[in-house]
Amino acid sequence: SVFPPEIFFLRIPGTDAKLLLIVSFILLFFLFTVLGGSIQDFLSSFLDTLQVIRRLIVIAGDRGLAGGYNANIFRTVRDYYSDVDIIPIGKRSCERYGDERISAEAFTHADSMELASKLCRDFVNGEYDRLGILWTKYVSMMTQLPIVTWLLPIERANEQNSQGVIFEPDDVTVLNAAVPEYIAGTITAKVRESFACEVAARRMAMDSAGKNAQKMINDLTLQYNRARQSAITQEITEIVAGSGQ
Repeated sequence: SVFPPEIFFLRIPGTDAKLLLIVSFILLFFLFTVLGGSIQDFLSSFLDTLQVIRRLIVIAGDRGLAGGYNANIFRTVRDYYSDVDIIPIGKRSCERYGDERISAEAFTHADSMELASKLCRDFVNGEYDRLGILWTKYVSMMTQLPIVTWLLPIERANEQNSQGVIFEPDDVTVLNAAVPEYIAGTITAKVRESFACEVAARRMAMDSAGKNAQKMINDLTLQYNRARQSAITQEITEIVAGSGQ
């Protein structure tokens, strides 16, 4: 059938379907106008898609001179997560995304617990729908990769037999108490690993800078010696030529 059950009263045998659709739309518009509504309200309630509000913890370094460590983090946010609410950790991240200075190096587990408690409370209150953390994974001294891990909502595991497992006082209470601890532990772990990546990236950057500086010194020394040798040779040539005259 062309029409939903809500407007079945307009189904008149022998009537053109397009005409019925136009009449139905006019009737609905009239009803909403008379009842004090608007056509915009009517349309938006059916056409608006569900808006997912996301929060992203962005962990960056406290200082520069770390190669592409901070730049990779900011590039990831710019390219893929420009529409999220950002919670910065690390002085460089705070300079770009927030006013408060939070040091990644001095970030403690107590700070993680405080942040996790607030995030869990806001999630329960419906202030956002998804929580993630952008951190840097240590692969090797040469390679560190920015990765996003989504923490909330927690994905349900496959149904398993839970016979013999007893929760006191009940499973919901245990889960509600465990989730903030889980979030805090995850934040602490990601901050620590990201700081290790920052140190590794800075070491490699400084090692590369030292090698480049030494190469530049060697090249300049070679040019200086060549110019000096050329000047000495020119003077000797002039002296020999003058003595011959």
